[in-house]
Amino acid sequence: MKKFLLVVLVLLVIAAVVGFFLPHDYSVEESININAKSSKIHDLVGDLKQWDSWTPWKDMDPSVLVTYGAETKGVGASQTWTGKDGNGSLTFTASDDKRGIEYDMMFDKTPAKGGLRYDEKGDTTTVTWWLKGKMEMPVVGGYLALLMPRMVGPAFQKGLTKLKREAEK
Repeated sequence: MKKFLLVVLVLLVIAAVVGFFLPHDYSVEESININAKSSKIHDLVGDLKQWDSWTPWKDMDPSVLVTYGAETKGVGASQTWTGKDGNGSLTFTASDDKRGIEYDMMFDKTPAKGGLRYDEKGDTTTVTWWLKGKMEMPVVGGYLALLMPRMVGPAFQKGLTKLKREAEK
């Protein structure tokens, strides 16, 4: 039993040391091609009141309650939300029907920057949903940063698939 506990202790120390040196920055990016002009896509993306029609969050957590700020379109548009999986806020920092949107987000006191970028070619627009941030927690933050693409990427892809369906109607 002593050997087993010693092995567990050594493994925990190694995991802590490795976690201390892992990078805490993360970046998530998912894309989809949509058979629609960027202006039509922007009608769904650039208005926070349209997000329920395509974002995956309420599918993942039906308890999510969204409250909109004074503006829901354009720079300064904002929303806050609460749910069983966490609370957050989001504010548009850029909004353009040819280039996309960018936002500052806070999720359970962890800040991030994100957006949806449009790349229109003919009648098809590639939409890229991205998120960047830093996990500030010592030791664990590096592991969480490594996992972010696997945790958030599938949700982004689900949202982009729903956005495609809505924009191509």
